[in-house]
Amino acid sequence: MVCPESIEGDAVTLDRLQPVRQLSINSARSLYREVGFLIDTFEKPCVLADALVPDCPVIGVSDSFAKLSGYSRDEILGQNCRFLLKDVPGCRISRSGRRNLRSMIRMCRLIGLSNMGSTSCCQTNRKRDGNTFLNMFAVGLVLLNEHPFLVGVQCEMASDESMTQVKQDQHAFIEQIRVILQQGLSEKATTLLTKENFLSPRPRNLAGPAFSPKALTDRVILLNDRRTVMRREPCEIPNGCVVISENPIRRTRQGLFFALRMEGVLRDGWHTSWPMLGLSTISPEDMQRDGYPLRAEWCGKSVCIGGEFQAFVREKEQHFHGTSALEEELQKFEGPQPRWRNRPTTPWDLGEGDVMGMLYAPNGDIHLMLNYETVLTVSTGKPLEQKDYYALVDCRGQAYELMLLPYEMPVVGYMQELALQPLISHKVVDHVARAAASLAVAECSFSVSIADPSQPDMPLVAVSPAFETMTGYPCAEIVGLNCRFLNHDCEMSFSERVKLRRACQTGKPFTGLLQNRRKTGELFVNLLDMRGLCVAKDAETGEDIWYLVGIQSDVTDLVNRDGTAEIKKRHAEELRGVAENLRRELQKVFAEVAVTSRHGMLETPEETAEKEVSNTTKETGDAVVVPAVQGVQAGPKPCNVPMIALVEPDWLKYDSVDDDSEPEQVDLRAKKLPAALRAGHVQRPNFPESISVSSFGRRWNSIPIFAAFVLGLGSTVLGQFFVKRFRLGQ
Repeated sequence: MVCPESIEGDAVTLDRLQPVRQLSINSARSLYREVGFLIDTFEKPCVLADALVPDCPVIGVSDSFAKLSGYSRDEILGQNCRFLLKDVPGCRISRSGRRNLRSMIRMCRLIGLSNMGSTSCCQTNRKRDGNTFLNMFAVGLVLLNEHPFLVGVQCEMASDESMTQVKQDQHAFIEQIRVILQQGLSEKATTLLTKENFLSPRPRNLAGPAFSPKALTDRVILLNDRRTVMRREPCEIPNGCVVISENPIRRTRQGLFFALRMEGVLRDGWHTSWPMLGLSTISPEDMQRDGYPLRAEWCGKSVCIGGEFQAFVREKEQHFHGTSALEEELQKFEGPQPRWRNRPTTPWDLGEGDVMGMLYAPNGDIHLMLNYETVLTVSTGKPLEQKDYYALVDCRGQAYELMLLPYEMPVVGYMQELALQPLISHKVVDHVARAAASLAVAECSFSVSIADPSQPDMPLVAVSPAFETMTGYPCAEIVGLNCRFLNHDCEMSFSERVKLRRACQTGKPFTGLLQNRRKTGELFVNLLDMRGLCVAKDAETGEDIWYLVGIQSDVTDLVNRDGTAEIKKRHAEELRGVAENLRRELQKVFAEVAVTSRHGMLETPEETAEKEVSNTTKETGDAVVVPAVQGVQAGPKPCNVPMIALVEPDWLKYDSVDDDSEPEQVDLRAKKLPAALRAGHVQRPNFPESISVSSFGRRWNSIPIFAAFVLGLGSTVLGQFFVKRFRLGQ
């Protein structure tokens, strides 16, 4: 992905950001009365600003900040903190600090945001009386009802104060303010923060491990319930984004394993480095106390692999901070040379959808996998200890966004009997589903609309001719828009709006009478039946891929009579008809995709020559050179395996007893493994169970070690894996 200059080093496009909203001075004071007042008596100078409003206006001011700056609270509310730079000479303004803050403010609008590391800056400011002072301030994110606010904590620096200590104290103060705001949020404040004209995409239903939110560094962004890590300003800064898993990695007979999917990859820049994957016995609590290292391989008690195709082992408990010679602190292993097309560091460029994995075997071997094939193995001589190990991830180099996958074993599943096959890629599924939706609704004689809940503001992707007739809007005008245009200047209670928004984000059934407006301006009463229809499954994450299907009827003449019951029964039949039409069209469209892609799947690479590799290791200074893995010298990058399976269209399941519960999308225990593995068809990736450095050059054959266990739909998954040994051959 190219980084446009207009977004100042960020690789995130506008469609991934929440829209800004306008805030008047009266609105700022309203937010102060409901939210901002909570920090009035905080002991340190601090302000609270709204990150979703242009220029990030202040909506909360502590008494101590007003005393420090000399401005009254009434003068500050609704203003940007830039007033502290008034009459400060340009040569004394930190340009890099301001750019850093602009990037942080922009990323606060990121859809799916969970946590973000706080940032610090030292800047000369001017008080109201004209006196200047050196202001050391920290800025951190606080999410209130999914609405991003920024907390700024200031300190007038004295000449004898330690800047490091002040930074640590300020970050602790931000955490205290976060707790104060979250606990003091009123119901009225929640209503004020509700976004009237924007609907966030459905929350991603992810399982498996998450990253720890404690003491994040300033370049770290966590998304999707902390399952995804993103590096801020990736086009400008290639590192500084180290995170650790919240819980220990589960130990299996093969050792410890975790995998990451590349969600964002730079098209230009930082091609010489991959993310660094590692495992450490340092816990998140210890990391919070001691801080994160600048690089993952500098972490205490860790083994790491990746980066510039290297591996590292650090035995010491403390982090390495670059103050002494590297060879004295770390054991370093270099990957094989030469590499594909004589590249200097990494053998290949990464792409979005690629999967990197790390396996730490009990005997001390560590394996780096790319798209489920081993590309580097190193014998560290450091067997697994009987301790808890945490996944350590350095989101560096070419990849700037990584998702932690719910795998516990180095396997990849292939669905062969789960509905329509073969699997397709993430890029194809959206086109297939939308094309089928358009064809399915075209056959309907009743009013039906289909929306995509995975996209910002949940746009329409298809409407039937009857919908066009009922509303007066042609398909070409409204596809790509949220259905909100029907509610223009129409009344809707807050409780009804909350239920409708919740149904859109969860797929839970919704039935209600809504006041709508046709294109001509005429009001009518719309009986809406809506629910989520699952059409595909992501085998890597266990997520259901579903669309919102709505059936509408004009019941303006029936609202005062008992005539809606019969229409509701008719809607149930029509919903079943939409599902059947969509199933049929999905089969047709997907069959065409399968035929056109089969040739490419069977095609063999043009370059298949393999170079002989020496069986002996070489030492060059402090680094051990590992003989080349098959394919690194002579072969192209392992192919990215398609992992989306279209399934028989079915309505999302939910708990009918608890009407406010989330829909049960996927059994939580079942989601620990890919859906294809649960279906009973497994292909084992290409990696050795035990390979020492001295025997690494040998060729070997493997026998798949997993047999299938059966997935009972809607029941608890119960099964077991039958393990076979690998056999090494000459």
